[in-house]
Amino acid sequence: AAAAAGRARRRIRIKAPATLRVMLVSGPRGCGKTTLVGMLKEADPRFCEPEWVATGDVDRGDNPRVRIISEDEFADVRESDAFTASFRPYGFGGEQVDFGLPTQAVVDAATRGGACVLDVDSIAARKILDYPWVEALALLAPKQDITLRFVSVWVSLPSLDDVIVRNRERLTAMLPAGAPSSAIERQLAPLRAQTTDDLEWALTSRSFDFTIINEDKETAAQEILDKVRYCFDVVS
Repeated sequence: AAAAAGRARRRIRIKAPATLRVMLVSGPRGCGKTTLVGMLKEADPRFCEPEWVATGDVDRGDNPRVRIISEDEFADVRESDAFTASFRPYGFGGEQVDFGLPTQAVVDAATRGGACVLDVDSIAARKILDYPWVEALALLAPKQDITLRFVSVWVSLPSLDDVIVRNRERLTAMLPAGAPSSAIERQLAPLRAQTTDDLEWALTSRSFDFTIINEDKETAAQEILDKVRYCFDVVS
């Protein structure tokens, strides 16, 4: 441990396209944002999702692409301020692990197809939206002139009650037949508190460029695609 602590950290440098297109999609749990992101990727395959990294097995949540790296590798990225977001959740063995989204992963996803799409919960969204993108890109790619096009989309339902009803239906379908309603309500209680906080933050922070009310997924997916055409001009 002492040797690892004393070693010189490697300064991270990245390569990025001249125009970096990033779309962040977030919203309360159960509002269908992941479904809409999937429909966006199918309609326009230029949108790619990035690879997150972790130092151990962890609940991946909305992030199916996760690569395991060493603690030293993670420290190199962190000390270069090259994480758009990072966390220390508990792994499946009960130990804390490091988990994060490297800036390079966002750049790589955008380079592969032309644009990166971030499907994240509200906790990750807050960190990614607060990340100093322009300053970080200038530091991480000092010899490049990068134009950042960053668009944020909030996916929700008409009201808090609608979100709770949608999640109650989702939980009911997941639980065994005949499961007591009290089991569902116990899971909905913290979800209601988190959703209330999320909705208030999305409204008051003015962090999102667009809000999509997902009452019909086909209509909502078309709205997102229209925003893409308007903001990125990546669809001919």
